[in-house]
Amino acid sequence: MKPIHLVVISLAMGTSAAIAAPTASGGAYDFDVHVSVAAVSVLDVTRPEEVGFTDLSTAYSESKEIIDFNVATALASLSADSTSVETQWIPGESFLAVGSRATVTNVALGVVNVLSSSLLGVQANQIQSTSIITGTCPAAAIPAPSVVSLVDGYIFRNGFEAQNLFPSGDSNLPGLAISIQGSAVTGLNTLPPANTVVDIGSLGTLVLNEQTITGDGIAGLSLASNALDLQLDIAGIITASVIIAHSEVSVSCN
Repeated sequence: MKPIHLVVISLAMGTSAAIAAPTASGGAYDFDVHVSVAAVSVLDVTRPEEVGFTDLSTAYSESKEIIDFNVATALASLSADSTSVETQWIPGESFLAVGSRATVTNVALGVVNVLSSSLLGVQANQIQSTSIITGTCPAAAIPAPSVVSLVDGYIFRNGFEAQNLFPSGDSNLPGLAISIQGSAVTGLNTLPPANTVVDIGSLGTLVLNEQTITGDGIAGLSLASNALDLQLDIAGIITASVIIAHSEVSVSCN
């Protein structure tokens, strides 16, 4: 009788070592506006209301508000009925979420020359940016490719994930109107898709619902949004950097 040979097949499983809890960061601010006329600064507003946190594994929530915001100089003014900024982080093993939002209502930016002729105007009933990341992080550290098994990776969620973190960003700009050197800018979308570029010719760049996404959506993800980003350089007569309603979030699965 021939001997029976037993063949033992072993599946290398991913590491079971505990990993650090997911961490998140979030932040938002209302205005970052800088305007110069003939190389002289006429308006300098840097994040009058801002919230934020960095690399936290525990839950976090923060919000701030300004009523009747107003800054005025001899040649420029920036006002809003209210500005509000908020950020929140909800960690969890089966589901996590982090979100930030910036909102300004009845905003008005005006810049004139010494003869009171309009150089730049921005108005809107509301300018709002929202950035959110939701999803999950792998339950354990991602093992090296040589020890990843099908069962371990796709059933027990210890290995490679196709994508487990998802970004969501939007901007809302009802009543938006912009004029440059007295001429109205056309083609403005008040519910713009991500990274909507508005043509203002050689005067500069204008992007609505500007979104920047980094990370692979597996080990980490970041999203930064500007509801309105206007950069001007008009032959040295007026230079401007106008960012209104900024929000940002990020998650690291560690």
